[in-house]
Amino acid sequence: MRYYLLLVCCLSSSIHCHYHINDQNVHRGNEKATNLKLQKVVQITKNPRPTQLLKYIQNTKKDTPETYANRLRYQSHERSLVPNISLSLTAGNYYMKFKNVPMNPLMIRRAPIATIGEPWPLPQKYEVNENIVFRITEPLNIKIRNNTCDVLESAVKRFEDNVFRFALEEYYTNLVHIEGSGFESLDKKYQHSKYTKAVNLTTFHIYVNSACSKYPKLQSDESYSLLIKNFGIVLMSDEVWGALRGLETLSQVIFSWKDQYFVRDTLIRDFPRFKHRGVLVDSARHFMTKDVIYNVLDGMFQNKMNVLHWHLVDDQSFPYQSKVFPDLSGKGAQHPLLTYNHEDIADIVEYARLRGVRVIPEFDTPGHVYSWGFGYPDILTQCYTNSRKVQGYYGPLNPARNSTFAFLKKLFTEVMDVFPEKVLHLGGDEVPLECWLVILRSPHYYLTHIKFIIYLLPI
Repeated sequence: MRYYLLLVCCLSSSIHCHYHINDQNVHRGNEKATNLKLQKVVQITKNPRPTQLLKYIQNTKKDTPETYANRLRYQSHERSLVPNISLSLTAGNYYMKFKNVPMNPLMIRRAPIATIGEPWPLPQKYEVNENIVFRITEPLNIKIRNNTCDVLESAVKRFEDNVFRFALEEYYTNLVHIEGSGFESLDKKYQHSKYTKAVNLTTFHIYVNSACSKYPKLQSDESYSLLIKNFGIVLMSDEVWGALRGLETLSQVIFSWKDQYFVRDTLIRDFPRFKHRGVLVDSARHFMTKDVIYNVLDGMFQNKMNVLHWHLVDDQSFPYQSKVFPDLSGKGAQHPLLTYNHEDIADIVEYARLRGVRVIPEFDTPGHVYSWGFGYPDILTQCYTNSRKVQGYYGPLNPARNSTFAFLKKLFTEVMDVFPEKVLHLGGDEVPLECWLVILRSPHYYLTHIKFIIYLLPI
C-alpha cells in the first residue's frame, strides 16, 4: 500500500511560496497537537541553496521523541475514491457502501483498489496535494549540490537506470463497470487538464550536508526531506544514507500512464522508527548463490531495510571457506562448490554497502555446530549412552577443552577481518545439554575445569 502542508504558490518571474503547516505529534500514546507555522515568503531560484529550502522543510533531525500521527491519521480516515461509492478496508474485508442509501455496507471479499504513486513505508510526515500533478520529463537533470561519494553516485545511477523503466502504471479496475459508480475510464481520467496541462519538472537537486562515511552503522542518520514543487524536486539529508532512502521514495511516488510520467505536489520528511531493520537469510540449510543474495539486497533497499543478518553456518553445512581451518568447509559444506570464499563475501558486502545495508554474519554456537565436527570433531562434545561412547554422535562445542577456545579465537579473528561490520552474531539458541551432562559427572573435568562448569550452571 502506498499512501497534507497547505501550499499556496504564485508564479511570476520567480516563484514565491507560502506554507502553513499543521502537524500532530503523539508521544507515548497521548495525542498532542502542535502547530508549526512558517509564515515567511521565500524566493526560490533555479538553483536553490539549502538555507532557502530549510524555510520550507523542517529540519530532518529529531530533537524530541516523535511519533506517528500521519500513520494514525491515515488509518482512521475513510478514503473516498469515487463520487457515489465509499470504499473501506476493515478487519481484513473490503467494504463498498453506496452513498445516500440507508443500507449496510456491501462486503466484497477482494483486494482493495491498489494505490499508485505512493511511498512505502508510510513516511513520518507526508503532505500531498492530490489536485496538483507535475509531469516528469526524461531524462531528469540530477544535480548533486555539495557532498558526494561512490555510495551516492552509484545510487543516482541506479535511479536513472530504473525510475522510468519500472515506474508503476495506474491499474485498470473492473469496478468501472458498476452502473452509477462514478468510476471513469483511465483514458478519460488522463484527459483532464490536471494531467494534460501539468507543469514539466526537469531538475532534481540533491543536498547531503555531511561528508560520506564508507559503511553504514547502527547510529547512521537515515532521515531525509523530499520536496516536489513547480520549481523542481529537492532531496535533502544530513548523511548519505538518508539520501539513499529519499531516492527510493522518489522512485515510488513517480507513476505513469502510457509512457507519460507524473508526480504529485508533495512534501515528505521521514526517518526510520527502528534503527535496526533486518532480514535474515539462512545459507546453511539452503545454499544461496551470490545472485540470489544480490536480489535479496535489492528488495531490502526497495523496502528501506538496512541489516542483512547472514546465518552462514549450522548443523546442516558449513559453507564459509576459512583459510585458517579449511576443513570446516572442505568437509562440512554440502558440496565443495557450495561455499563462499573471502572474495565472494567481499562482493556481497560491497553490494550491500552501496545500498546502505549492513551485513552481520552469524556463526551459531555453542549448539547448531554438527557440521563443524566433520572436519574438526575434537572441538565438539562426545556423546555417550549407558556410559558408552557413540561413534559419530557429537553435541555442542566442548567447553571443557582449552583448545576449543583457542580454535574459536582464531576462527572469529579471521571472520572479523573478512567482515567490516563490528558485530558478530554468535547465536546461542537451542543448545542440547545431554552431552554436556557427561562432562558435569566426570570427576576429572570437575576438578580441572570447574570454571567452565560454573559458567554452564543455570543462575
